[in-house]
Amino acid sequence: MEPMHASPRVDGAKMRQQRQRKRLTITQLADTIGLSVSYVAQIERGQRPTVKPATYGRITDALGVSYDDLLKAGPTAAAA
Repeated sequence: MEPMHASPRVDGAKMRQQRQRKRLTITQLADTIGLSVSYVAQIERGQRPTVKPATYGRITDALGVSYDDLLKAGPTAAAA
């Protein structure tokens, strides 16, 4: 199981790329994971570089990617 104590640092560009690969709009993804469209857009633009572990899990599940696929290189929020 993935470590869930630290807030994952999301690579927004990778997230957008995976969303587009699945042919999902931001609205569709937001509805699927239970977040607002503006929040999802902020993650993709890098304005929210960290998210709660549960939120990150919903994103990766919705996009069908592994835990590591959307992580940004560098320290996590807990280590920073």
